[in-house]
Amino acid sequence: MDGTDYCGGGVHIKTNDEKMSLYIAAGRYSSSYRAESVAFHAALKWLVENNRVAQIHIFTDSRSLVQKLQSGPLSVKTKLEHDT
Repeated sequence: MDGTDYCGGGVHIKTNDEKMSLYIAAGRYSSSYRAESVAFHAALKWLVENNRVAQIHIFTDSRSLVQKLQSGPLSVKTKLEHDT
């Protein structure tokens, strides 16, 4: 195995009173877009479940994720995107 068989994403969350990191598996032979989407979904889920939604700043270098977010909810085609 050379590191390309399994893919995952990570996210760092900083609130006024805590810092944490989440690392999420994206599946075998996954794409970088899927890994970034899985991490983004996990971050939003954590923020909502922990009542941390007053103000959110998102920093990403994923052009494809930003483009998908800008295209709106009606362009959703996959289950992961639909769940977010």
